[in-house]
Amino acid sequence: MAKKGGVQQLQADISTDEEFDKFLLRSGLLVLDIYSEWCGPCLGMVGSLRKIKLELGGDNLQLAICKAGSISYLERFNKKSEPTWMFVTNGKAINIMFGTDVPKLVAIITKMLRSTMAKEVHQCYEITELQPIELEQQEVTKKALRLAENIELEECKRKRLEHLKSVTDCIMQNLPDIGITVFGPQVNREMFKKLSEPADPLKIQCKDRKVFPITPSDFTTVNFAAENPLASDVIEHLYDKELLMCFWKVDEALGSPPNILRQYAHELTKETIKPPDEFNEEEITVPPIIVPLEINVQIKRKGGRNITRRRSQCQYGRGQRRGGN
Repeated sequence: MAKKGGVQQLQADISTDEEFDKFLLRSGLLVLDIYSEWCGPCLGMVGSLRKIKLELGGDNLQLAICKAGSISYLERFNKKSEPTWMFVTNGKAINIMFGTDVPKLVAIITKMLRSTMAKEVHQCYEITELQPIELEQQEVTKKALRLAENIELEECKRKRLEHLKSVTDCIMQNLPDIGITVFGPQVNREMFKKLSEPADPLKIQCKDRKVFPITPSDFTTVNFAAENPLASDVIEHLYDKELLMCFWKVDEALGSPPNILRQYAHELTKETIKPPDEFNEEEITVPPIIVPLEINVQIKRKGGRNITRRRSQCQYGRGQRRGGN
């Protein structure tokens, strides 16, 4: 009969690195019940482990309850609520299991114990190394997070698009005869009189004008869900520079604001011929207020060669030209 106080301890309680290092030196199969302080060990399954140890393992099966929050080797398991079981032999991890499936746990321990006693070769991992099942869980978590982020981004995009549409609709309802042009940055404050001259024959009046610097966030709003967004190289030339915005009053009888403004843009970019007068004996060609810029546009075709087309694009500022690719 065993003496009082001589009852064999069936599992070790480990809460420090020193105790953990010492436990890893034990022989046989080591089964670690890893828990977080706020969750506690899975005591319901400990009883089954004790039964296995007494019936099958004996000295070849060592059980330990490990506090992840105070053992550096097990830091990755801290603050997790899912029961974790790690199987170790010769100081190396050979398997891991998550959950409270007792029959599965018993089956794994029985298999690992027999292979350990038979000195079979195991796939080994460092205690701190992620095992295949952990890598799979990590990838599943990453995919779930990416999916959630994409859903959130799409929802934000949908809400923003709805907001911009509602703002635009509100503008169109309240300003049916107003058109807007934005000039710059070469079109400065002093050029406004020149810009107004072609507007008079079209019977459009500038009701208000504003000079303002435009920011990257402004362009993000302008280009959002746009079918013809401004190119990034164009945007870079406009950052932090003053642009002139004009609000034009358009007579409804003359047509819609977009059509009238297209005529206005044509007047701004065309050359005019000034006939002879008392000061000039010959005709004089007057350059446009805003000079068209010739650029090459390369179109890629599937299964064929590229096509290069030339087109005109407005260049702001009188008498200035720039080459384009």
